[in-house]
Amino acid sequence: MGGGDFGAVFATMGVFFLIIWLVVAAILTVPFWFILKRAGFSPFLSLLNLFPGLGTLVVMAILAFAKWPAGESGRRSTVQDVIAQMSGGRR
Repeated sequence: MGGGDFGAVFATMGVFFLIIWLVVAAILTVPFWFILKRAGFSPFLSLLNLFPGLGTLVVMAILAFAKWPAGESGRRSTVQDVIAQMSGGRR
């Protein structure tokens, strides 16, 4: 490596870091988008995942501690319910 190659190396590392960050952000944001939408929250809250670490913790705290606008049925799904749904409603 010559004396002036360090700038090119750091630029290449920056591009790879950006690509990896975008992939990780997409992997986190897309599922949270659907979870928040189903729970009755604004799916745009999932964009908080673009802030590494802290954004994901904020979204998980909202899901864990906030009252869900979509409500909760109070009924727990059981293995028998899942099997019944897979078999077309027959038990």
